[in-house]
Formats: sequence, structure tokens, C-alpha cells
Amino acid sequence: MVKTRAGVIVGTAATGHRAELSLTFMRIGDVQRVTGLPRATIYEMMGKGTFPKQVRLSPRAVGWIESEVSAWQRDRIAERDGIEGKAA
Repeated sequence: MVKTRAGVIVGTAATGHRAELSLTFMRIGDVQRVTGLPRATIYEMMGKGTFPKQVRLSPRAVGWIESEVSAWQRDRIAERDGIEGKAA
């Protein structure tokens, strides 16, 4: 079972123990601020599969998982530095 609470995904492991994963959802303004990309470019890149996809939070709200956006940023740095494959 998965429930969201203030940007944290709360789940129940197969053992029945409660586990919390610190996953923060970012709204579009936050994504624009940390990436420096305009809204249209973010959506264009999502369509091409080169930027993390959004997650539906409610019928009228979407967000991006902060760790996925951070990984995308690390990959850009790795590309700049000429490092093969994905950044760790």
C-alpha cells in the first residue's frame, strides 16, 4: 500500500513493516528554478524522453520526484566532464 503525505511516500513492505522513503515532489516552478530550464523546454524534453516524467498528484496537479531531477542534473555534469554512462 502506498500513500502520500507532505511529499513523502509511505509504504508497507512485504514483511508488513512500515517503511518511509524520503521522496519529495517538486512543482514546475521548483523544477524550473533548479534546472534553469523554461517550462516549455521541460515539457518538450519530457516528450522526447530526455527529462524525468511528471507524477500526477491530484486531478489538477503534477510534480516531479526530486531525486529523479537531481539524477538528471548529475547526468548533465557527467556528460560535460566526458564520463561514460550515467553518473553515480
